[in-house]
Amino acid sequence: MILFEHGRSNIADEKYHYKGVEGMDSGERIELHIHSKEGGDSTLYAGEVIKQLDERGIPAVAITNTSSIFCFPEIETVLRYGKYRIRPIYGMEMPVVNGENTKYSISILVRNAEGLKNLYALVSDNASIEEFPIYRWEEVLKYREGLLIGSGVENGIIYKMIKENASSETLKEALSVFDYVEVIPFEKYRLANLKIIEICEELKIPVVAVSDAHYIDPADRMAYQVISHWRKKEKSTEDYRFLSTEEMLRAFSYLSEEKAREIVIKNTHRIAGMCEAVPIIPKKKYFPKLENAEEILRNDCYENLSNRYTTEAGRKKAEERLEIELAALHKTEMESYVLLVKKLLNQCNLRSCDISLRGSAAGSIVLYLMGISEVDPLKYGLDAEFIFGNGNDREIDIDINVVESRHEEILQIPGTLPGVETAVRVGAFMTISHAMAEVLLEDYAYDTGHYIPENKANEMILKLEGNFECRKKHPGGMILFPSGCDYRSICPLSMTSDGTIIEYYENYFMSHSFIKLDLIKNDSQEMLLRLAQQTGMDLAEVPVNASEVLELFTPDENGEITKCEDLPEFHSEKTREIVKILKPSCFEDLVKIFTLSHGTGCWEENGQVLVEKKHFGSKELIGSRDDVFHYCLNLGIDRKTAFEISEAVRKGIASRGRNTKWSNWKKLLIQSGAEEWFIWSCEQIYYLFPKAHAVSYMIVNMKLGWFKVHYPEQFHKVMKQYQDESFF
Repeated sequence: MILFEHGRSNIADEKYHYKGVEGMDSGERIELHIHSKEGGDSTLYAGEVIKQLDERGIPAVAITNTSSIFCFPEIETVLRYGKYRIRPIYGMEMPVVNGENTKYSISILVRNAEGLKNLYALVSDNASIEEFPIYRWEEVLKYREGLLIGSGVENGIIYKMIKENASSETLKEALSVFDYVEVIPFEKYRLANLKIIEICEELKIPVVAVSDAHYIDPADRMAYQVISHWRKKEKSTEDYRFLSTEEMLRAFSYLSEEKAREIVIKNTHRIAGMCEAVPIIPKKKYFPKLENAEEILRNDCYENLSNRYTTEAGRKKAEERLEIELAALHKTEMESYVLLVKKLLNQCNLRSCDISLRGSAAGSIVLYLMGISEVDPLKYGLDAEFIFGNGNDREIDIDINVVESRHEEILQIPGTLPGVETAVRVGAFMTISHAMAEVLLEDYAYDTGHYIPENKANEMILKLEGNFECRKKHPGGMILFPSGCDYRSICPLSMTSDGTIIEYYENYFMSHSFIKLDLIKNDSQEMLLRLAQQTGMDLAEVPVNASEVLELFTPDENGEITKCEDLPEFHSEKTREIVKILKPSCFEDLVKIFTLSHGTGCWEENGQVLVEKKHFGSKELIGSRDDVFHYCLNLGIDRKTAFEISEAVRKGIASRGRNTKWSNWKKLLIQSGAEEWFIWSCEQIYYLFPKAHAVSYMIVNMKLGWFKVHYPEQFHKVMKQYQDESFF
C-alpha cells in the first residue's frame, strides 16, 4: 500500500546554524508545537505564549495552530514592540488527506522566504467555506520547497499506523517522507515512541519531543477541556500543557540520558536552526499607480476650485488649503487612490450628492473639489490635520456610504479599475465574546456535571474569550492590489461561509501596505434615492440649510421634540433630549448635537452640567476634537501642540487620571489662560466623534427633513419600509 510519494528534503547532513540569536546555546529545549487562541483551541494569545516562554528562557518557539496561520502578524508585531529574546518559527498543524482519502495531520515549518510564499500559496489554493480547511497531500508536496514537513502529533499518520499495528517496513516508508518526526510525552505512547525513535535512527531522520501544548499554566486545563467540548473533540484525559525542559526530559526518562537530551534539546535546536526569521508584515507599499496622477489631480482640483469659490479671498484660502492637501497626498503616495475613487463613482454614475462619506476624510477639500464629498471644509472649519496628521504623513482613508439596492453591483467595480490587479474583500476575524464564553462554560457544566465555583468560572471565561470562532467579510471594505502584484505571496486569501474570497489576515496589520476602500451600504442613502425617484427631485438641488427644515427641531404643542424623530440620526430619545435642551437654530448647532450624542463622556456629566450650571449654549461646548483644537489655537498655542492636545482628549487620555503628557499639557493650558471649565470638560471625555463625519451625516438628515416638509406623503411611505433598528 503506497501512502506517500516523494522523499523528504535532504536535511540529514545539514549543520545547525542560528546566526546572531541569543539563547541558542542554552540548555533549554525549543518548543516546536504549541497552540494559541488565534487557532481557536487555546487559553493563550500568541503574544502571551511568546511572553511566558521568553520568561522561561526558551530561545525559540513555533506556534502551530490547526489549519490556521492567523497568528503570524500578531507574532511579528509582539516581537517588534516587546523586548523579547525568544525567536519565532512560523508554522501550522495542517490537516491533510492523501490519494486514498486517509485523513491525518502533519506539521509545517517555514524555513525561508520561499517557504513562506509556498505556504501562502497552499493556504490560498485551499481557501474553503470550512473554518479549518483540509489540504491535499499532493498539493503539499508541490509546494514543499522552503518548508519543513513534520510527522504531526496524535492525529499524525505515524501514531495512527502504529495503533493499527503497521509493519516496520510500512512505517519506514511512511516516515521517509518527513523532514523531522515528532514524539509526544504521554506515557501511553511510550512503546510507540520507542519504535519511532528506533526506525528514525536507522533512517537518519531527526526526532523531536514536542508538547502539543494548548496552555501553559496547569490551572488552565479545565478551560481547555471546555474549548475541546465546544469543538467536539474526542475526550482526552491527557494534560496538554507546555512542558519545561526538565519536565520533558523526565517524561522521556525511559530513554538513555544521551538519547533523551538529543530529542528534547539537540534536535529541537537543530530544526529551529534551519528556519530563518522571515518578515510577515510587508514594509513596502503596494498601492495602485496611475500615470501622471499628481498632475491630473492638481489640474482637476484647480479647475473646479474656481467654480466653487467665486471671491478672491475665498479662492486664496481654498488654494492654501488645497496645496497642503496635495502635498500630503503626494507624501503618502495617495494621488492615484483619489483618482481611482473618482473613476469608480463615474463608472457607477454616482455624484457626491448620491453618497455620503464617513470619518474625517469627509472634510477634505480635494475630495470636495473632485466631487467625492459634499462637505466644504472651509465652510465648516474643518482642518487638514485631522485627515493627514500633524506631519501630513497619514494616509487618507475614504469610507463611502452607498445605496443598499446597488451595493453588490458597486462592489464589483473596484477590481476593474485601471491600475488594479484585483480587489479582495477585507476579512473579519471573529472570536469568542465574553457572553459566548459564559454560554460555553454553562454548556460544559451542564453536559459533564462539573460544578464550577463563580470565582473559578470568571477566570475560565477570560481564558475562553478571544479564541477564533469564524471568518466573515467586512461590510464593504475592499483591498485594491496594484497591477502586476503577486498579491498571494504577500497576503494569503481565505474564504467565508458564503464563498466570498477575503484577505486572510486582519487588515489592521496590513493597512500600511495596501489600499483599502470602504463601500458600505447605507439605509439613509437608500431612502434619499427612493425619495428622489418618487418625487422627481434632483438630490443636488435639495438644500441642506432650509429654515423650514430647522422647524422640525423645535418643540411640538406639548413642548416635546417629536417632529424630527423619524430622521435617522434623531430617532434616539437621548439625541432629541439634547435638542430640547440646546434649542438649535442653525445647521452648525445640529452638527454639535450630533457630535455630543455620538461621543463618550461629552454630554452626560459634562456638557449637560455646563448648560445647567453655567448656562452654556451649544457653541461653547466640546463636541469634537476640532473644538479643542480651535480653543487651543485661540489661546496662542502652536498648531502642533494644539493638535496633540486635541488628539489626547479625543482618545480619552485626559480622562484616565495620571498621565505625564496630559499633566504637562494641562500646565501649558493654564499658563496660556485656559478657563477652568475647559480643562474640567476635557478630563470627562473618553471619545470624541469626528466633526467632518457629523457634517456629512447632517447633510443627509437635512435633505431627508426637506423631503418630509415638502413631500410628506412620499416621505412617510419610504419610512414605513424600514424598521426602527435600520437607522443604526
